[in-house]
Amino acid sequence: MNELISTELWPRLKALAKHAKRKHAAIAYVTDDTKIRFGKNDDLVTDASDEAIKSGQTSAEVLRAAFERKAEIGDKLGLIARACSWLNHEGLFVANLDCGNLRLNPGGTTSRAFAKELRQAGVDYLTNKRLVRCEGHRRLSLPFDYVVADDDAGPNYTKQPVVNSYYVRRL
Repeated sequence: MNELISTELWPRLKALAKHAKRKHAAIAYVTDDTKIRFGKNDDLVTDASDEAIKSGQTSAEVLRAAFERKAEIGDKLGLIARACSWLNHEGLFVANLDCGNLRLNPGGTTSRAFAKELRQAGVDYLTNKRLVRCEGHRRLSLPFDYVVADDDAGPNYTKQPVVNSYYVRRL
């Protein structure tokens, strides 16, 4: 069911979230969790840049609380895999991804390995544009397990602060 909701958006989302076993959301900025509380097995995509936090557009306290409730934060490959599984047969998922911010532990960065595995799983990865693209429903089985995120990684190619995500190769 597709519908456009404007005036009653948050009350409607609150009601839906209350009864949901899992929540998947892409919200530009998150400032409070009184309407939707994210926890274990929930997915939240939001602007958590230093600029969004410093300006108050996104609340670091709300993100920290969601993390403490075991919401998924920092697992870039896991998010891509889940987003591809949410698509219907006509769906399209496009996201920016710099494989240089994915690290294989031990060994550091191996961006070619990540790009290769994404392509083998049926996802387009455009290295020069740093774009991931998936058409239609797809269940990705990538050979990596998420370990931890490092928010002290410094700026990326756009000079924006970035989070590096660390993985180990599944045996």
